Amino acid sequence: MVLGVVPKGRMVRLEPFDLLFREIQLLHSFINPFTQGRAAAMITAGTLRLAPLISRLVSLEEAVRTIRSPAPAGEIRAIVVPE
Repeated sequence: MVLGVVPKGRMVRLEPFDLLFREIQLLHSFINPFTQGRAAAMITAGTLRLAPLISRLVSLEEAVRTIRSPAPAGEIRAIVVPE
């Protein structure tokens, strides 16, 4: 899974054969702009505890290897932390 947002109007090239050959699933989700402020407030207030959801922190140098490799057993979320 790769999470990211590109600016409106930016195009991303995809090769459908590559998706088929490598059995890649391309999924997306809708971002609700009306919930992000509430979620940030809940995180700040301590209502939402995110620490249990983070399995490990990886450096920017480790990011490519982490994304390319299968997740270790039991991993929930790896967070890339630029240094």
